[in-house]
Formats: sequence, structure tokens, C-alpha cells
Amino acid sequence: MTKNQKELAEQIGLFYLSKCEGNYDKAREEIERSGITNILPIKDIAVIWTRRPGILIGKRGENIEKLESFIHYKIHIIEEESILDYIIPYNDELD
Repeated sequence: MTKNQKELAEQIGLFYLSKCEGNYDKAREEIERSGITNILPIKDIAVIWTRRPGILIGKRGENIEKLESFIHYKIHIIEEESILDYIIPYNDELD
């Protein structure tokens, strides 16, 4: 992770810590729930890869707007799929 990525990650962490009123465990839980897998700052844009964009964006875009304001970056989200999305469910009846 580059220095710029670490700084952006720290800013995102501080945003969630502030949002959760200093409750570290709750902030960590929210970050994990958002499914962020990678971040990349490019000029004034923060590219964020996530498995759960709806959680990151929030109701009516409220969370993402606050996050953009807090970190002073325009956010571009890339939805990342998991290999688990492609596993065919096991069916006992097929045996």
C-alpha cells in the first residue's frame, strides 16, 4: 500500500470513527460491512472497490456524500464481485 493509499484509508477510518461517535468497535464493524477491498487516490478522486456498494452509498446517497465531504475527494465506486457469487448451490436431490 502506498503512502497516499494509507493516508486515504486513515481518513476513511476517521470518518467512520466520527460517524460512530468514537466507538471503535462499531466503526470497525461498519467498515467491514461496507465490503471495501481496495482504495486508490488519483488526483482529487478516490476510487473505492467494494463488494457492497449499497452499504457504502447509504440511503439516498447520504453516506457517500458525507464521506466525500469529510475526505475532500470525489468518490468513484467499483463493485467487486466475489468468487462466491459464482458457486452453484449444492442440491442433495441431484445425487
